Amino acid sequence: MTKRETERVSGEVKNNTSLTFGGAGAAPSVEPLKPIRTYAARVEGFPEILYSARSPGKARALCFRDWCSGCGGDRANFSGFLRFSTVRRCEAPKGVGERILVCGKPATRVIRGSARMSRNLFMYDDGDAIMICHDSEITLPTDATAPIPSKGKDTP
Repeated sequence: MTKRETERVSGEVKNNTSLTFGGAGAAPSVEPLKPIRTYAARVEGFPEILYSARSPGKARALCFRDWCSGCGGDRANFSGFLRFSTVRRCEAPKGVGERILVCGKPATRVIRGSARMSRNLFMYDDGDAIMICHDSEITLPTDATAPIPSKGKDTP
């Protein structure tokens, strides 16, 4: 029996969405995601660009996608890109990392690329996708120091 088959028989299967399924009748539980951090990515011949991501690897992948769409996609693959790019953790600019509510769901303001293009970019607490919203969809928590309530075991 393979490891995957053993996991299925035991009733615990993990997939890429960070959900763990228990035995019969058990509700799936969500593992906590890493916090969102700001990274500065640099490609030889270009200035540093800021990206918000949950890991340096995800920030580098975002940079690669932007670089491919901008100027170098036909010349290099990702392994070549790794040779002439660097990523480092940096201080977040003002407003990035701010806790907000988007359509009533908790989220965090993020940055991708230049700051003037990133005004309404955000990431929901339960995902990795960077999304954009309109000003009317954003509300700030009533108390800036209070954490945004999440739907968990303690809240209905």
